Amino acid sequence: MEESYIWCCLLEDYLLSLTNISNVSDYVDVLIKSLPLIQDVSPDQMEAVRGMLHSLLKFIVCTIEICEKGLDIERQILRRQLRHLLPEVSFDPSAVKYYRDLTDVFIEFWNKKCDIITKIRSKMSPPDMNEIENEVMDVVLVVLDKNAKIEQLLEFFNVYNSFLERLDAVSFDWLIQAIPGVDMQNLLSIELISQVFPQSASNNRKQSGLNYHAYQVTDPEKFVQMLPVLHRKAEIPAHKIALVVKKQLALILFQLKRNQWSSGLDISKSDQIATTATLISVVAERLPNLNNQWKYDSNESFVAANVKYLSYAVNDSSSTDDFESRIRFKDMFIKNIFYLFIILLVLGLSIGRIWLNEIFGKKPDNYNVR
Repeated sequence: MEESYIWCCLLEDYLLSLTNISNVSDYVDVLIKSLPLIQDVSPDQMEAVRGMLHSLLKFIVCTIEICEKGLDIERQILRRQLRHLLPEVSFDPSAVKYYRDLTDVFIEFWNKKCDIITKIRSKMSPPDMNEIENEVMDVVLVVLDKNAKIEQLLEFFNVYNSFLERLDAVSFDWLIQAIPGVDMQNLLSIELISQVFPQSASNNRKQSGLNYHAYQVTDPEKFVQMLPVLHRKAEIPAHKIALVVKKQLALILFQLKRNQWSSGLDISKSDQIATTATLISVVAERLPNLNNQWKYDSNESFVAANVKYLSYAVNDSSSTDDFESRIRFKDMFIKNIFYLFIILLVLGLSIGRIWLNEIFGKKPDNYNVR
């Protein structure tokens, strides 16, 4: 078949273009395994084959640099993604769509991962940055090892990519309080830190009588290097936003790996993925709160407010249903409190109107005497 022959030539040409690049054996293996699929297909299947191979080649083009220059864990993830992208014999339209969508979410993950890692490198010290990057990658590595169905992988990666997008919107500003025994004016003078005075925060502190000073680390790497030199006994203050994100990622990994609920009830691999996706979506919804660190009276209260309720749901749940109810409880509670407030406000206004009318002897407009 002429069209099949053209596709074979295209694949062969692409294989040859990869021979001078290191670490591409997995790509080559997938492409070689793709060749038999296009040799004996009927004309009505050729469009499906073309679509699947086009998606595969698109994935390779977008990730070839990672394959050649990436970290070991990145290459591990690529190998597992390629395993899920091995074209199957089924060429029905739904299979082609799932295959294309899966390729797209894999590519989107790499794009968003690069964006967020580039951002946090400029906002925190290398140890924190490396831990967050590794845990972001570990989540993907674990879920790909579970051999989930394409539909569940699609759902998970859509949620996870949304989480990374929201994580990219977090400022990752390193805010600290005065360090005991350290001359903060000295650190200000050499521009390792800057003083932060949000107007509303400053007013709130003055009204409450608190002596609260917040500083922002302007050069994280230099700050970590210079502080022990300038003040030998000074401890490097924790990057609280980084600490919260690391704790959230640790809970996500724990939920993805756990085999039993607190009751001893087993968790299936499917439920591991589904409940972790729910957890990630809840975390993602509340990530914008991390930009409001300055509103909290202490760094400890900031960490507790963004981690404790998640830990409660993950560690204490006895079943999948119990987990779902616990993880959503806080958001549902807030929404219900808002609706209850509106109802009480309307009810209070109605009762007040009737009460005033009774006092002044005026009947309500809609009051009819029979």
